[in-house]
Amino acid sequence: FVEHIEDRHQSRKAIDCLFVLIVFITQFLNHSEEIVVLEFIRTLNNLISLRLISKASILDDVDPKNGNNHNILKKTIPFLLHPNSQIREAAVNFIGILSDEKTQIFTKAEVYCIMRPLIKPYLRN
Repeated sequence: FVEHIEDRHQSRKAIDCLFVLIVFITQFLNHSEEIVVLEFIRTLNNLISLRLISKASILDDVDPKNGNNHNILKKTIPFLLHPNSQIREAAVNFIGILSDEKTQIFTKAEVYCIMRPLIKPYLRN
């Protein structure tokens, strides 16, 4: 998305907007209302499918301005065990989108080396 913007000023604005969006998404993942969490995971899935959120943004750990953790991957995976089946399904879709060869977000090696260790504690043997 940002790579296609020619003007540096517009490119910087787009990066700032995406960063704010990521901050909101990670904050709403902690919301107490299930419908809010569900809709934000679904929105996140759509944005990733459209390649509007980069792999770097998904894996970004710390906001340099205030030190807050904004790792979308680490914050979304625990929803695999959520009591609400729709939220669990949205979390599974999130993982599926990231690991799908068609979306080309994560390579097979990245799925194995990055995602697998994060998902493994949430799966039964």
